[in-house]
Amino acid sequence: MGYTALRMSLRRIAETEDVSDSLLDAVSKRIGDREEARASRTLPVAFYSAYKNTPLEFAPALQRAANASLSAHSRAVLSFSLIRPVQCTLPCLSALV
Repeated sequence: MGYTALRMSLRRIAETEDVSDSLLDAVSKRIGDREEARASRTLPVAFYSAYKNTPLEFAPALQRAANASLSAHSRAVLSFSLIRPVQCTLPCLSALV
């Protein structure tokens, strides 16, 4: 199962009656994997939504994944800016810049 599908199915997995604790631990470990969270390119708000809709046993893993996602997206936002410095070519305005 893909990372996004797994994140979206957490509540259903937890509510299944015959799920072993080892399976829940494996799912939690995979969701909390920082590298996989970064690679999934999931926005941090999606992890918050999953946190609100799943049992608290997944909360630490979702927190780790949200932090990884936030750090990955903040680097992308900081490296891209819509406002670029403009070089003034007019001699009369260059003194003002």
